Amino acid sequence: MIEKIEGNYPKAEMGIKRLYLHGVKLHCKCPKCKNLVIHNMSEDSLYYPDMNKPIEIYFYCQKCENEWNEKIILKVGVETLLEEDPEIQKLVKEAFFK
Repeated sequence: MIEKIEGNYPKAEMGIKRLYLHGVKLHCKCPKCKNLVIHNMSEDSLYYPDMNKPIEIYFYCQKCENEWNEKIILKVGVETLLEEDPEIQKLVKEAFFK
């Protein structure tokens, strides 16, 4: 069993061209008309994403045709897991045995 995790990863690299974040949606109100715009990260990938650095996300409002960018930060964490935990067993089954 892992007893300690030490360090952080400010200079870590993903090393991938595209990253889709399935199940993640960014909700933002249009700064011009206040219409709710949803950016679906399952459909739009992050291109050569960097961790711990601002990433600009493009938004487009179909109601007023306004375009703007918002910033997010991609963070990756490391945690230990206890294999006997029922929630962990469920996550492992969903991830690897579909």
